Amino acid sequence: MSVNKLFRNCLVSKGYGDTTDVMDIRVENGIISEVGSALSHSEHEVDMQERLVIPGVVIPELGLADSNFDEQVAMTAVAAVAGITCMIVPIDPLESRRESFNDPYVHLTYIAALTDDHVEHLDRIDPEGIVGVEIRKVDEMLLDEVFAWCKKHKRLVILHEAEVIVDNELKENAELSPKSRLARAIEQKVEIHISAVSRADLIQACRQLPVTLDVSIQALEHDDALWNDLANARIHMVTTNLFHEDQERQYDSVQEPISWLYAAGVNRGHISLMRMMELCATNVAMRFGQYPHKGALIPGADADFTVLVANEQWQPTGELMLDKKTYKGQVVETWLKGEQVYRKQVGLNLKSKGSWLCH
Repeated sequence: MSVNKLFRNCLVSKGYGDTTDVMDIRVENGIISEVGSALSHSEHEVDMQERLVIPGVVIPELGLADSNFDEQVAMTAVAAVAGITCMIVPIDPLESRRESFNDPYVHLTYIAALTDDHVEHLDRIDPEGIVGVEIRKVDEMLLDEVFAWCKKHKRLVILHEAEVIVDNELKENAELSPKSRLARAIEQKVEIHISAVSRADLIQACRQLPVTLDVSIQALEHDDALWNDLANARIHMVTTNLFHEDQERQYDSVQEPISWLYAAGVNRGHISLMRMMELCATNVAMRFGQYPHKGALIPGADADFTVLVANEQWQPTGELMLDKKTYKGQVVETWLKGEQVYRKQVGLNLKSKGSWLCH
């Protein structure tokens, strides 16, 4: 059980731009109860030493549909080291998961990775257990049934960039082809999220559409236009692409995508600190049904923290990471419900665990 704590000297965002202030955060039973200056004494106090404390990072890892439960648990260890406190991941919606959550290192929220077989059993899928559905493996003839289910239960439809583009191109005026899955979903008036976006024409086409977009952090290294899209809110959130497509090698490189987003994005002036928090915490929690319990440092929110040191220098070590130059600004601690799950000098806390989250 979480011990009540007072986190002293937290450097937190003031809610706009890069402005920060030193504040205390009181945590009771894993929940933030008070945020303010010079709060009254607590029996258990943690001095954060004016390190940057942001809401625990919430990341949609939507490309993991072929991974099984044990693999996803192993992925949560990698995520905790990266500063992630909650992952949104695909599952088989007809498998029971509620009794299985003894081992993840971060919180998990689920989307349903549907196939044609699942569509025949939509009435057996518990909508409380998922926040959306992924339809990459659903036949075109069955999409309307899925859209109707999502509309009834107010759940997201998850599309990937390749599903949105028909014949690998958009019309010259950046309108969507009426044959695309995105156009069909919009026509059915369902909530839509598009994952792994990288094409400028698609981003342009979606500017006036009722959709949200995410982009892989790794796609940002050589694309200044994507940074501009992030800064100007044309892209709404980021994903990490933490895990290698080769299942046998996916854990061989602990990358630091959140550190890189801060170092390359905030410290180099591409995006503000507040915008980074929106991209990897607040917007994600809102879109996937977890706000305000996740994605905010406010009374009533879970005490999930990602802690960075702005001047900490580091070099990427993972095979898949962007480059090997030196960066400044690094994740050094990860906290779930007021308990430390990762510390740079120590590693993972094997006793601190995440949980399964309902919508």
